[in-house]
Amino acid sequence: MHLDDLQTHLLYELSYDSDITGISETKISTSSATKTTLNLNIPGCNFEHVPTPLFGGVGMYINDKFKYSVIEKTSNEAFQATWIEIRFENKKNILCGIIYRQHNSPNTFPTSFDESLEKHSDGKPVYVLGDFNLHLLKSESSNYSHHFFFFCRAVTSY
Repeated sequence: MHLDDLQTHLLYELSYDSDITGISETKISTSSATKTTLNLNIPGCNFEHVPTPLFGGVGMYINDKFKYSVIEKTSNEAFQATWIEIRFENKKNILCGIIYRQHNSPNTFPTSFDESLEKHSDGKPVYVLGDFNLHLLKSESSNYSHHFFFFCRAVTSY
């Protein structure tokens, strides 16, 4: 795993300070996530993740200035996803998700993704991060990419 390299690069080489940082293909499995040798910490951030049953997994670093709740964590052979809702006092809450779609799951992913967005968006701004293993530049010639791209635009336009 290259998490130590990422942490070093973000923290020390770039002095990077972000609100949300999404990571796909974490390769954090259920067994490795419980090992004490796995350091997932970045100072000033909370880390939410979903382990993978295969090759994948997702993680999200959330700046600790935000109040948020985890509203869904999904891990199956088709995809892994973490959805959070960031709460604000005087404006709409924001829905943010990180997703990794297994490259071999084209038939089951769209339905699950559509259901998650519809279930949680409820007129809130939506930000989706991830590795969808789709060629979005082919959205005009690929029905699969077309459906994904235009569904995201419809749900996230507010």
